[in-house]
Amino acid sequence: MKYAQYLALLFVISLLAGCSTFVDPWTGSWYAAEGQTLRFSADGKVTYSNQGVVYAKGEYTRLGSTAAALRLTSVPQESPRPEVKSKRIIKLDDTGKMFTFNRVRYRRQQ
Repeated sequence: MKYAQYLALLFVISLLAGCSTFVDPWTGSWYAAEGQTLRFSADGKVTYSNQGVVYAKGEYTRLGSTAAALRLTSVPQESPRPEVKSKRIIKLDDTGKMFTFNRVRYRRQQ
């Protein structure tokens, strides 16, 4: 009987510990002061836009509870430009409400 109780307790603890991995702090839209927006979706996709024009799309991978790796590729525009690819690691600040990407601070809209 004790063995079943320990097994049940272990199962509940593993469920509670696993719940923290279901909450992704990156999903949603992050905004910068000059109109730039980074949108992270739950399926690992990310879109970079400025003033409503999409300039890059890509994907992100969580590296922990406060860090992520971004891989962006430029989207073809009306004027021909060479394709640009970028790989960066971003990290939330201590409050978890802001991060810096390409020397620009992003935060969630209040």
